[in-house]
Amino acid sequence: VCPIAWFQTWNEKRKTKTTDKDLLWRNCENKRSLTPDECSKELHTVMSSAGIDKKHSVTTIRMVAISAMQNKDKTKIKIDRLSRHSGSADTARENYDVNNNDSIRKALSECISVREEGEVSELRE
Repeated sequence: VCPIAWFQTWNEKRKTKTTDKDLLWRNCENKRSLTPDECSKELHTVMSSAGIDKKHSVTTIRMVAISAMQNKDKTKIKIDRLSRHSGSADTARENYDVNNNDSIRKALSECISVREEGEVSELRE
């Protein structure tokens, strides 16, 4: 599945409080919305600058992050809340504390730290 198509479908389904649906694609330099191709290029630029190999797709990285959290025995609710993978995650994000993902963020940062130190990383499993 194309990450852009996946995101557009996800974005259409969720209820936003803004009227500008293109807000997420806004290009601040020339004040226009990015096309899906331009957005994909920008996303890959960010991934490249983060040191992520070009052979990995956005969905692959997302799946690996979810798998790493499952390996760290995080609950499905916490994983869904982080990944915005369920309708209940959308409800929690709109009505409750959107920064309630501290344990997941900490676990992900530990996975990244282990990888940077050259040890066996759970992200590769």
